Amino acid sequence: MQSVELTSGTVEYYESGRTGPTLVFLTGVLVGVTVWRHVIADLRADHRCIAVEMPLGAHRRPMKPDADLSSRGLAALVADFLTALDLAEVTLVGCDWGGAQLVAAYGLDARVARLARCRSVVVTTAESHRLPPENLISPDYIRRLAWSPPDEISAQTVSDTLRGFGARNWQVGLLAVQLAEALPDPVG
Repeated sequence: MQSVELTSGTVEYYESGRTGPTLVFLTGVLVGVTVWRHVIADLRADHRCIAVEMPLGAHRRPMKPDADLSSRGLAALVADFLTALDLAEVTLVGCDWGGAQLVAAYGLDARVARLARCRSVVVTTAESHRLPPENLISPDYIRRLAWSPPDEISAQTVSDTLRGFGARNWQVGLLAVQLAEALPDPVG
């Protein structure tokens, strides 16, 4: 199994298949990723399948002591996981705790979409300057901006927000205008 460090702690996941639409399977209460083994075996030929070991009793690694494991906290963990793996267009498949529905109910799906748009701006800008994206600006700054954008979105408010996080003037100059364009949720 692979693992990723999230705000709440380290989460393990199993990945199989590399082509086609991405399916993210969420484990349930007291069941691990093996609960999805037969389903993944049937789908991995034409789907990218990722099974997440949710911290619901069958996980092997403890979460951080201050981890929020409420329904809202678990939904945020799913959104954080999607962000960490840079997954934007996925189908969430739930088990027994309503994880996929909670992500949508708490509005975290919009956050993930907003983050994907902002991340695209960073990657494109970094490539044009021949920099790794994480050297252009801290991924945490982009995550925080996407998850809690300014009330009034403009190049100036985005600039101020990034500077408040600790971004340098050259970073703000390269990114603020495009990020201000990427932040608003599409209408329709």
